[in-house]
Amino acid sequence: MEQTKFTRNLQSSAKHGFSGETPNFLGQRVKSARQRIHLSQVELAKKVGVSTTTIQNYESGQFPKGDHAVDLAVALECSLDWLLAGVTPQAHQNAPGPESQQGGVPILGLAKCGLQGWSLSTPLDIKASRPGDMHMPGIFCVMAIGNSMIPAGILQGQICFCNPHDRYEQGDAIYVERMDNTASIKLFMGSDERHMTLQGWLDPDVEGHQTMYTEEVRLDQVRRVATVIYVKRKL
Repeated sequence: MEQTKFTRNLQSSAKHGFSGETPNFLGQRVKSARQRIHLSQVELAKKVGVSTTTIQNYESGQFPKGDHAVDLAVALECSLDWLLAGVTPQAHQNAPGPESQQGGVPILGLAKCGLQGWSLSTPLDIKASRPGDMHMPGIFCVMAIGNSMIPAGILQGQICFCNPHDRYEQGDAIYVERMDNTASIKLFMGSDERHMTLQGWLDPDVEGHQTMYTEEVRLDQVRRVATVIYVKRKL
């Protein structure tokens, strides 16, 4: 497979207070928020509309699929920003201004990676720190959800920097946003006058193997395409 344009950045993000120190991992945040409002896993599952096993998976670090992230944040009475990234309103107020941040990159929302991988693009009121050598105008970030792009090096919860002005080629990871406000990250494999061909992988089987698949998207249903040029684990 051709090498894609992004590289990994393994920097860790700073910790911010949320009734004390914010838990480092999503699973810890889910559990601490559930305990704060005195809900059992069974009660939280009913409020979110998922199984108790799913809540247990969330508390083990599994990212919510698609729009369940929004439902989970509402049920836990916390912001989506804090749930997914550990960022609080207080952290925004105490954060350095735009000049000292060298212009943080806005995170537009979630981009699903999977066979049925199109999630509603839910805006997050947070920004990702801009790498020191990245000054292209118009770039934005999305948070990857799902397992379909693991073979391409994109994991759940990672922040993907996207450049809508960069020319993408076969084998490049791209962010695709449709007219119905759903979005996904997949590999670009080619296009004709009417369709774009995208590639991903199915969820791992019991042995951890992932099967490759392709899907076609009608160009008249696509609102925006941007090349994934950089990936980092944390904000």
